[in-house]
Amino acid sequence: MLLHHVAGSWERTPLAHLPVSHPMLALLPDNGALIVSPRTPWTGQGWNPRNAHVFTADGTHSRALALGDDIEELTVDEAGTIWTRHGEQGWDSVMGSALVRWDVHGDRLWGSDYGDDQEAVNATADDVWSYSRPFLNYYHRGAHELYPCDLQNVRAIAFDNEPDPLGRLLLAAATELDGPSDNLHLGVVFEYDVAPIGPVRIIDPVGRPINDWTVLAAHGSRLYLDDRGDGYHSLDVPTRSIQSLGGAL
Repeated sequence: MLLHHVAGSWERTPLAHLPVSHPMLALLPDNGALIVSPRTPWTGQGWNPRNAHVFTADGTHSRALALGDDIEELTVDEAGTIWTRHGEQGWDSVMGSALVRWDVHGDRLWGSDYGDDQEAVNATADDVWSYSRPFLNYYHRGAHELYPCDLQNVRAIAFDNEPDPLGRLLLAAATELDGPSDNLHLGVVFEYDVAPIGPVRIIDPVGRPINDWTVLAAHGSRLYLDDRGDGYHSLDVPTRSIQSLGGAL
């Protein structure tokens, strides 16, 4: 069952005969849904490499894709291309790459060409950020830059594309190794460094503070939160001041 939140209520779309365990979900630009099994499924006769399925908005199965084994993170950029982050047990299935980009039909477009633990992947058509302690990774059209990061356990990254200085990041992370990783921190990207601005104060659309939340996902410049009781929220990375944060879905 695919649940879609529209105008304050949930719509339910049944998905028939979907062979996926522990499903991962990403939305496609045409309002379709990409549903992925993180491990290649066992059929009884062997491992089926086609572990991803695309459904149209009405729940019709469109196609099956093979996106590699041991997928730990999934995202789709605004151009509709698919990004997968793989754990160590899946690197061989994607030719030794921890991070891979695929087109909408499951054809491989790019790979990092090395295995490395990466987390918190977020991508647009031209830019990708991820975290591999103690660095933030930045990929731009095949080039790769590393930025030292003092934060710990980064679990979500949202970013804008402002060119001055190079952009801003909104990170869900901890300040200590075993600390809570849902705290939000804003950083400014310079040529060789990410300068932290500090913790972010979140307000709702009418100016009331939100003090307790769980980070759900990041997509482009937006970070999605569940405020543990009152609903779901989206935050855009601010371009001028952190007071511009806040906005209910």
